Amino acid sequence: MSSLQYLMEVYADDSITEKEAVELIALLEAEPEELLKAKESLEFHGLLQEHSRFDFNGDELVEAVSRSIDFSKSPDTFEKNILSKTKKLSRKRKIIMYLPLAASLFIVAGMWFLNRHVTNPKSVNTVEKMDVEITLAKLIAQENTEWRKDRDGTTVGQSFTKGSYKLLRGTAVLQNEAGTTITLKAPVEFELLNSERFFLHSGELGIKVNKGTFSVDTKEMLVVDLGTEFSLRTSPEKTSLYVFEGEVGVFSTSNPDESKMDSIRLKEGKGLLYDGQEFVLTDHNISQLGKASDIYTQLQSKEYFVIDLTGNHPQKLNKLTLYNYGQEEQGYNYYSKGFTVQVSKNSRKNFKTVFEGTLQAKTGPQNFDIPLTEARYVKLIINSGYEEGFLELCEFTVFNTDGINVAAAKEGGKMFDFHSDYPFEIEKGHWVAANIIDGKTSGHASDSWASNGKALFDEFLTVQLSENKSHIIDRLVIYNYGQEEGGYNYYSKDFTILTSNTTNDRKAFKTLFKGTLKPRTGPQKFQFDETEVKFLKLVINSGYRTGFVQVGELEVYSTEERNVAAAENGGYIIGFSSQDQRHIKKGFWTAGNLIDGLKSKPAGSWCSEKLLPSNKKR
Repeated sequence: MSSLQYLMEVYADDSITEKEAVELIALLEAEPEELLKAKESLEFHGLLQEHSRFDFNGDELVEAVSRSIDFSKSPDTFEKNILSKTKKLSRKRKIIMYLPLAASLFIVAGMWFLNRHVTNPKSVNTVEKMDVEITLAKLIAQENTEWRKDRDGTTVGQSFTKGSYKLLRGTAVLQNEAGTTITLKAPVEFELLNSERFFLHSGELGIKVNKGTFSVDTKEMLVVDLGTEFSLRTSPEKTSLYVFEGEVGVFSTSNPDESKMDSIRLKEGKGLLYDGQEFVLTDHNISQLGKASDIYTQLQSKEYFVIDLTGNHPQKLNKLTLYNYGQEEQGYNYYSKGFTVQVSKNSRKNFKTVFEGTLQAKTGPQNFDIPLTEARYVKLIINSGYEEGFLELCEFTVFNTDGINVAAAKEGGKMFDFHSDYPFEIEKGHWVAANIIDGKTSGHASDSWASNGKALFDEFLTVQLSENKSHIIDRLVIYNYGQEEGGYNYYSKDFTILTSNTTNDRKAFKTLFKGTLKPRTGPQKFQFDETEVKFLKLVINSGYRTGFVQVGELEVYSTEERNVAAAENGGYIIGFSSQDQRHIKKGFWTAGNLIDGLKSKPAGSWCSEKLLPSNKKR
């Protein structure tokens, strides 16, 4: 989106386009105080001496600009029109969601404007070179990522400048200077236009605005957001938008030459689909990504260790060695896999990434050379493992340029902080965080670390769909339950839907959908793209209260409007993580209740076992 200063200037020069005029009106209506700032900026550069058209207030300017556009239909009229219809819009009546657009490009446009010489307004080459050097966003978190080859080596803390990017694998989170986070789930291809504007070519991203505004372009629409959270997904077949919080507005860009510009606002809990022919409004959560803020929280909750190195002063570091462990001798594969090393010279908070690597699933030393760096504190982050359940590690050594392991406890290294360790054998000294710097590498519980598994253990129930065959599904309904009538609040909260169209093997399942349940009874509907499925797994990631999680009923609908999960239609529970054992003989709280057609009460609902700190024992 153009800056207010730029829009005012092109209007003053009589060169403003229809679309730019619409943007200018929206900006002034959203941020009228920005008019004064823009006028002062223009005056500073001597431009207002020539442009008397700005000698009036914002309302007068809006009225003047409006006269330059042929508005045959007002936004309010259109909004009432669209909402009264059957939730469908023809291609001839493109939606232009027109919400107040706050002044954007405060970094890029500011530098562009200050460096633009009045006597040479077309010095574009200089401007473009400057834009390339400006940091528009930074990578603040990522997991199992692979970027396009020309972006190889992208690490946490790295600056993103103007240009095109493609995330081939994994999840990444960017943040601009205003604090807005942009969550990317591969595969996704996008272009960074400025600090407050993306162009999404393909894939899905989620936006959580901190302050100010943010906008995202696609081939079909321009989504404008003010202090809210939404997700946007686009592909050659369709584009979808869903608002989690607040409001957004969207310009139609499929036909920029169209003279009639309509508009509508999307509020919290509303979605929009465009299939290349028509727009469809929906109340269903059509986001496959889920809430971006939740994903960032999950990435932040990774297992980590902070070590205060020998001597309580910075050391020159150039090498590290890790000894992996995974209880392979007992048939497990809890080896750690991806890891990140961050350092800080004199603070336990301001860490920067110096190395990212991958551990092999084997015992013994694994050596890594790192760039020469000076640090007092080292943070080891375990990003992933080879098997769900737990993460384990035997030893972590950090060498200075003198070849001394300055992380070792015997050399004075201290375990300053860590995310978790296994809580049930602490008194024996088994699996505790301090074991990774104790100098012992034999690979036993007494000299190794293990996570508590909390982030990796989720309650799940797996359904074999009707008649043990594949069905094309596009929506589901969940009836939450939490024993509210008994004074409890055991409602389930966040959930994930995994599907497989081949086998029930864990590795065959892929994530289809993530969502959040409200703490209430009654149907809660969720819609997604048509998918062919034979097995469906409901994973409960969190609840509204510790102790238990409960669900009343799960209904999965095919495109033929048939509940293919229902037991009466041949659906069958073939796996689950737990069920409450206390009243199982009465048929209370069993896994089978999830698809029995009853929506609540103990005889018609499922309940987990009592949740321990890690949800499970080893």
